[in-house]
Amino acid sequence: MDKVLTPTGDLAVICGEWNLLKQHIVIWASTPLGEDIDPLCGCILHKYHFGKAINTNLNKLELELKANMEYNFPEYTITNVRCVNAFDELTNTHGIAVSAMFNSEEVAFFTDSEGLLELWRQTRKTLKALEFITGGRG
Repeated sequence: MDKVLTPTGDLAVICGEWNLLKQHIVIWASTPLGEDIDPLCGCILHKYHFGKAINTNLNKLELELKANMEYNFPEYTITNVRCVNAFDELTNTHGIAVSAMFNSEEVAFFTDSEGLLELWRQTRKTLKALEFITGGRG
């Protein structure tokens, strides 16, 4: 979540399709369903992190996640969505490893409930600061 600044101290503009996709994924992952006016906009992973990560739930998650990604990323063809139990040895945390193909680019990440909550907090903190610049409220 490091901000990239220009030499004059302004927030840098994202360039390139891969960087734009990564930024879009961070914004999507930090937005729980129901937080936006559009009830389908946002990431369903928030509702799954507090349930049991058993195979039946992970299979259901894969199906719902694929549909969720297709809605939130209409410019991409989403295939090969996979969710598996995972353990991050660096943070000693259990979570879910997610992978999917966005057109021909594979995107994979590890997620856990605390990580999603922290991502949500940091994004909201940044957006609250930006609302005074843009005049946007909400």
